This record gives sequence, structure tokens and C-alpha cells, in this order.
Amino acid sequence: MTLRRGRGANSGRVALLLDSRRWAHHRSIVSEQNLGRRVVVVVDDNEDDRFLARRMLKRVDPGVEIIEYAAADLALSDFVDDDRFAARFVGARPLLLLDINMPRMTGFEFLDELGEQRCARIDVVILSASDSPFDRERAATYPAVVQCREKPLTRSLIGELLAL
Repeated sequence: MTLRRGRGANSGRVALLLDSRRWAHHRSIVSEQNLGRRVVVVVDDNEDDRFLARRMLKRVDPGVEIIEYAAADLALSDFVDDDRFAARFVGARPLLLLDINMPRMTGFEFLDELGEQRCARIDVVILSASDSPFDRERAATYPAVVQCREKPLTRSLIGELLAL
């Protein structure tokens, strides 16, 4: 297809149409590149637990993208705001490894703040040092929670979680 530059009234419209087509093509390429993207979000106040999670995740899957937060309220802004969520997790369904007992905001308070709409777009694994049946029962009330596991993380557990 040959395009001639002109000075007519429609020349700007043609350029705009071509730009929008290029942009649509670019967006589809970006979406295809991110289609198999795996993002794991670790929310834990304990630096050692975050380090262990990061190390285990990279050993099991070197290509996994890991995002860490030291507090649930810091992570909340990326999950609640639609634009930030879309930009941060384009083409991925994030797996959230969420500690329950944190000082500023608990894991359960975090899930309460998310709401049902956002919970439908993520998978949450509750991690806790506690084996309390109450915590397991409460975790089961959240649709986004796919598992409730005890710390520490193991290599086999990480492999199982990445297969979700």
C-alpha cells in the first residue's frame, strides 16, 4: 500500500489512522510477550522470610518476576488502584504470598481492603508461622485464597505454588 503525503484536509486523519494501527499492533505484541509472564508478590514484614522466598523462587524458576513489600499497606496501593494494577501486572495473574501477622496491617485486613473485584484477578497463598485452625477457617472465607500454608517455604512447596 502506497501512501502519498498531501496537504488536503484528510492528510492528518490518514496519519492518525496509521498511528493508531501501529499502536494497536504494538499493544498486541506487548500482550503476547507478557502472556506467559509469572509474577509473584511477597508481602511479609520479616526480611529473612522475604529473602528466603526470593531465593527459593529464583532457584525453582529463574524467569519469575518477584515483587516484595515489607508491609501490607504498602502493597495495597498497587492492588487497589486500577491503573497501577494494570501497569504493574500487565499480562499476568499475580500470585500473592501473604503473611498473616504483620504489625501495621494484617494479611486479613489487606484482603478485606482489596474487595471482591480485585480478588477475582489474583491468587493468594496465605503463609503463616501459626498453625491456628481459626486462621485457616478465616482464610477459606476469601475467594482469592487458594491455599493456606505454614512457614517456612520449601523448594517443593514453591514448585507446587508456581504450578497454580
